[in-house]
Amino acid sequence: MALPRCRDVHTLTMRHPLDIAFVDRAGRVIEVHRLVLPGTRLRSDRAFGAIERFARPGPWFMRGDSVEIPGCKRSGPRWAAERRWR
Repeated sequence: MALPRCRDVHTLTMRHPLDIAFVDRAGRVIEVHRLVLPGTRLRSDRAFGAIERFARPGPWFMRGDSVEIPGCKRSGPRWAAERRWR
């Protein structure tokens, strides 16, 4: 599940552990947490959004990966041009 504009995640009512990745505004993964147990709260002040799934073995995001989340802006020349006019 992708959660744009989210920098605080809790698992207070969850029954299963989660894998959670926080991303910045450009869609770069800045923090990765695996097997987050129920009853836990995580916060990343630098995050723009979060991605979560039920925890399971196998590949998951790594710090530095790039992802596209609805609501996130991409960096680069086009983003710089849009930003200049707003």
